[in-house]
Amino acid sequence: MIELSPNSTPRASSQAASPPVRKRTGRRLMLLMAALLVGIPASYGQLVGIVAVLVANSVAAADMQFVTRGRGQFHRVGGAAWETDYLVLTSRNVTVGQGSAANTLHLEALEGVVIHQDSFAVVRQAHFALVAKGKEALPPATVLGRRLWRRPQVELLSYRATAGELPLLRFVDGKAAVLPKKPRDFRAAMLLLVGDHPILAQQLKGGESALQPEHLRQILEVYLRWKPAGFDTTAFFAAAAGEKGE
Repeated sequence: MIELSPNSTPRASSQAASPPVRKRTGRRLMLLMAALLVGIPASYGQLVGIVAVLVANSVAAADMQFVTRGRGQFHRVGGAAWETDYLVLTSRNVTVGQGSAANTLHLEALEGVVIHQDSFAVVRQAHFALVAKGKEALPPATVLGRRLWRRPQVELLSYRATAGELPLLRFVDGKAAVLPKKPRDFRAAMLLLVGDHPILAQQLKGGESALQPEHLRQILEVYLRWKPAGFDTTAFFAAAAGEKGE
């Protein structure tokens, strides 16, 4: 029997309710601004969908404020060995060296970076399992992930997004996905991945004992002890790509 208890409880919103007319007006203004920003004329109903996509993208976007620097190592795509130099790493690139000799390499040119005690991997074609059912999926992207835990079947990394630290899974076949941070969405995604485990499935379906995002590593470890062959990711990645199930 697995005994995992949640470490947090949902918090009620402290924001006071606005008068109905003002709330509707504010929403219409927000939708109008979205239409102007994307440059697409649309009806009020169409704008709802536009805003949903914009919000999803803003949540999944890499945190451009992230930066870490120091002497470290980096590995180029196709490189024979790791190289050592002073590095400045951001969510988009790494600057190698200092002063006039500095050279900037985009993430696409890298395999990995190590600075201080942190090891980062460049993850290509990462999917975003962040969109609710029925919404448009976000396109895969190349992202930077900080390594947290690894087994032969799967690697757990942390992706720094504007929404905060998001869990990132990379499987043995190279497929990868950023997981939702909201507990309900997280559990829905994980059910597609580990739902064949009877106890995990039960604990992911809600209630007071429902598993939370902070239990991800434990969930993976429990599942792999039960099924060392690894995960069937078919349904998981189909959902991340926005494909409709049966």
